[in-house]
Amino acid sequence: MAAAEGAGPLAGLRLAVKDNIDGAGWVNGSGTPGWAEGRAAAEADAPVLAALLAEGAQMVGRTVMDELAFSLMGRNAHYGTPPNGAAPERLPGGSSSGSAAAVSCGAADIALGTDTGGSVRLPAAWCGLHGLRTTHGAVPMAGVTPLAPSFDVVGWFARSAAPMAAVAQVSGLARRGGFARVWMPGALWAGTAPALREAAERIVAGRAVEDAALPECGMDRGEVFRRVQAVEAWAALGDFVTARGAGLAPDVRARFEVGRDMTPGDYKAAVAARARFATAMGEALAGDTLLLMPTTPAPAPMRDAAPEVLDRTRGRAIGLLSVAGLAGLPQYALPVANPDGPPLSLSLIAAPGRDADLIAIAEDMEP
Repeated sequence: MAAAEGAGPLAGLRLAVKDNIDGAGWVNGSGTPGWAEGRAAAEADAPVLAALLAEGAQMVGRTVMDELAFSLMGRNAHYGTPPNGAAPERLPGGSSSGSAAAVSCGAADIALGTDTGGSVRLPAAWCGLHGLRTTHGAVPMAGVTPLAPSFDVVGWFARSAAPMAAVAQVSGLARRGGFARVWMPGALWAGTAPALREAAERIVAGRAVEDAALPECGMDRGEVFRRVQAVEAWAALGDFVTARGAGLAPDVRARFEVGRDMTPGDYKAAVAARARFATAMGEALAGDTLLLMPTTPAPAPMRDAAPEVLDRTRGRAIGLLSVAGLAGLPQYALPVANPDGPPLSLSLIAAPGRDADLIAIAEDMEP
């Protein structure tokens, strides 16, 4: 039941919603025409959406997304590329591209997205927004089209920390405490922009700092993520891709086919490597440790960037974005003003369940 007009912690906030989240009376399109064809409108709002509407958020529309959420650049072969309100000449990032665009361009105050491999964090970084990947399993995924269920989470965007905190409250994410220790892996900070380091120094002040490397998992971390995601994506959506895959963009279809063709041995090795990494990350972040790192390795590519540039960008980004995804951790993308160019973003990562504590740090960073 919706809140009374003007009531609730989200009252007055305009809400945009990614097209893979069910809303009563809508046909969930999941970013590709073939998915919507022949499907009936949803009978009820997905729980994550219902919770926001019940507390006063005002729905303003659904948003364009990358096809079946299986991309990161923000381009959609059928519906186009949403604008990046912070850097109009650059891509917005995806797959929650339209949600980030709606907030960065001022059409919405908050927007729901989903994040499997970075689909909230990367567009938040490239569009100069606050964005949260929630702890895996912390927010219900019922009524959301799956991609790779052991990675899939709901997240959201805003232009400042206060709406992020309000949505977290409504979504049942509570504060647990502060952080006494900050972990900044030295290799991830080599050559980073001065503005990013200055933002990190504000967070570090008064806390112990550790620069140890991220844990090893026995194989390339990005490759571990790609293998597990691809197999899960084929299991979740392979029947649709087999029947309607000719209508998908070639790069999206190719990613599904990686999962179709994966050998059992390659998949098993990736699952074992993931388990090692997740265990080590859990041990490293236990207690009151906060991991600080750049959200992405580079700013957004130009809107007309060549396919090979996008492939390289995606591969490099997954190397960083896989850290939280493989271990099911919450990650907060904090925008950092960059006087010398496009938006920068600092990521805050912590142990599972500490989503609201990350938001509290972002609130403390604001004037």
